[in-house]
Amino acid sequence: MTSAIRTVFARFAELGSVRRVWLWLRSEGLTFPMQTHYGAAIQWIDPSYTAIYHVLTNPVYAGAYVYGKSRRQITLDATGRRKRQTRKLPPSEWSVLIPEHHAGFIDWATL
Repeated sequence: MTSAIRTVFARFAELGSVRRVWLWLRSEGLTFPMQTHYGAAIQWIDPSYTAIYHVLTNPVYAGAYVYGKSRRQITLDATGRRKRQTRKLPPSEWSVLIPEHHAGFIDWATL
């Protein structure tokens, strides 16, 4: 599984875009590990653009521990019904950010 992740980062360094990495994976007929939820078995599936994007932008792959990247808000719509929204926060507003927490696939500066 780690070789698939390493391949994504190596191809990104070579090709320079998420889309190109995704298209390359598809052209090579490679599958990608996916876990639908915590504790579920890992399945090898055809890679999606979104999955590749999330790997390349997730701080955990740069060796960082992060908590609080998003905030849930409840607002009222025009009819007075409750509406739940999840808002992504900029890194300066994350609750916890510990760079170099563990070994990563890339360095923090590259992410």
